[in-house]
Amino acid sequence: MLSSAALAQPGEEDRRYRLAEGYERAGDMRGAARIYRELFDADPASELYFEAVRRTYSALALNAELLPLVEARVATRPGDVDLRVAYADLLFRAGRRDDARAQWREAVTRGNSQEFVAALVAQSQTDNRAFDLAIETYRVARERSGDRLLFADQLAFLYASIGRFPESTREYLAILGGMPERLPLVKRSMASLTANPTALAAATQTVEQALERNPDFEPYIDLLSWLYDEAGNFEGAFDIAKRLDRARNGRGSAIYAYADRALREGRYDQALAALDYFLATYGRDNPLHAIALLTYARVLEERHRAGGGDRAGAEALATRYEELAEREEGTDVAAEALLRKARIEADELGDADAAAGTLEELLDAPKAGRAAGEALVLLGDLRVRADRIDEARVLYERARSADEAIDEGTTRDLARLRLAELSLYRGEYKLAVDSLTELTRNTASGITNDALAWLFLLQENFERNDAALGHYMAARLLVLQRRWSEAGERFERAAAAAPRTTLAEESTLARAQAQSETGDHAGAVEALIGFVGASPDALAADRALYRAAELLERRIGDRARALEVYTRLITEYPRSQHTPAARARIRDLRSG
Repeated sequence: MLSSAALAQPGEEDRRYRLAEGYERAGDMRGAARIYRELFDADPASELYFEAVRRTYSALALNAELLPLVEARVATRPGDVDLRVAYADLLFRAGRRDDARAQWREAVTRGNSQEFVAALVAQSQTDNRAFDLAIETYRVARERSGDRLLFADQLAFLYASIGRFPESTREYLAILGGMPERLPLVKRSMASLTANPTALAAATQTVEQALERNPDFEPYIDLLSWLYDEAGNFEGAFDIAKRLDRARNGRGSAIYAYADRALREGRYDQALAALDYFLATYGRDNPLHAIALLTYARVLEERHRAGGGDRAGAEALATRYEELAEREEGTDVAAEALLRKARIEADELGDADAAAGTLEELLDAPKAGRAAGEALVLLGDLRVRADRIDEARVLYERARSADEAIDEGTTRDLARLRLAELSLYRGEYKLAVDSLTELTRNTASGITNDALAWLFLLQENFERNDAALGHYMAARLLVLQRRWSEAGERFERAAAAAPRTTLAEESTLARAQAQSETGDHAGAVEALIGFVGASPDALAADRALYRAAELLERRIGDRARALEVYTRLITEYPRSQHTPAARARIRDLRSG
């Protein structure tokens, strides 16, 4: 009988432990903790049961109940550094700060001052927001090691956390001094400083002082230029870019890089100033001369578009690209210039025939390069606009088959998306789903999001709202063909056929866009704001507000009301992806 009882007990313990594990996996921490504690009380020597109690008590924040258990455990295992750090953590949370400090010091001592032990202790102190203690722990470990870069990342973060911005910056400078290749990572880490004007000023001054001591060290020069940019000191940033170019003997490469960065950040005047300097300083023999001319035209184009644009400006840009293509005939720059000229002719001047002629010229050029695939896709888009769908399909197929040595894949994916969209317009939904699904497998492609958007729309509406889906697809094709009034009617029918669906939301927004394209910007604004008023919880509500504000600002010119709508967006939808852009527009409107 005694033998049978002894055999039964382990089986019962195992059953109860599995039951507790089940509770824990299901999120019932209290139920799990109760059983683990019963098992631990029956077998206090078990490491398995102790860790289970420690884990669940920590999750439940039962620190007072856990403290005596850990304290007793430490007494039996004085050399367990991890356990001692956990003990210090509990003491600190219980308000026993001096005892916690003593245990952290004891952990370092028993760990023979090894670096990983210092890191463990300092992380525990950081988690408890005892930043000064963590800094001291890291610094003592560094001094013992003799390695100036040891824990530099962690110290930079901690110094910034307590407002010691010069010390934080000096840690980053030390990293660059030992590992210049980490400049991009340092900029990313310092981005949190640049959001704080006080921190930015302190960081800038610290880098300036470091550069005075080491005036030719390129990473410091580059970092200071970036900090000036972040502070809005564009003249200073440009002066530093010139200095960096001289230090590298870059023959204008740093100047061009500065202009390119300014373009990407939407600082068109600064980009043009840098390119003016480049073109005045370096002649046609410079390897970047042709691309600088192209970039200059691109800056003018982006500034034209950001300002709302007009026909005269678009015509001037088309002429500029044409002249550049003639000057750089037979080069990749010429092909890119022709492609941009064609886009302006097609989209802003509404001259499809002229755009097609420009694209044919590009495709006939001896060196069309990467632009060839994009030209084929754009030519296909123009055929769709003219309702010549079969011809468009042939052109998209040609673009899809582009030589991989010429095209890196983006254009081919775009061509495949266009082919799938043709299937959608024809109502061939199953065929389109297969093509779109294939496109989503390439997560590195920018086309993936478009493919996913189509798939989500089909998933919700295919074989459920086929009539509405048919109206919507027909309307999308009419939009491409610029038949705005007909498109608006079809979008209205789609929304009516599938009320309270995302398809209805998308149709309502698209109808407002079509309304704006006919010149009725005020009507489009009222439709968008009315949509938000009627459906404030709609997925597209924030997008509708942003579009309404854009129309008010750029088409109607009502800056005061645009400011009001942008403000409403960031107030009512603070987590919207459009919120950062809305904040930027509010700043510009208020400053202007």
